[in-house]
Amino acid sequence: MPLVLWIGMRIAGERRVGPMVLVGVVAWVTAVGNGIDVIDDAPDTLLPLRSLALVVGVTALASLVRRGKKEG
Repeated sequence: MPLVLWIGMRIAGERRVGPMVLVGVVAWVTAVGNGIDVIDDAPDTLLPLRSLALVVGVTALASLVRRGKKEG
């Protein structure tokens, strides 16, 4: 999933997506790690909506992080 995020952002022409992808990776791994029991218990089950919304929200907030331009 994080690879898909990075590829999509690069295709869209976004630059400096490192912080967003890094936060997205951590959020995705955490959400899947916490929700894996739900997925394993029943076929055709998705992660809980709350976990998915949290991943999207945290990743979107990380997109606000910008690196300052170096002077000189």
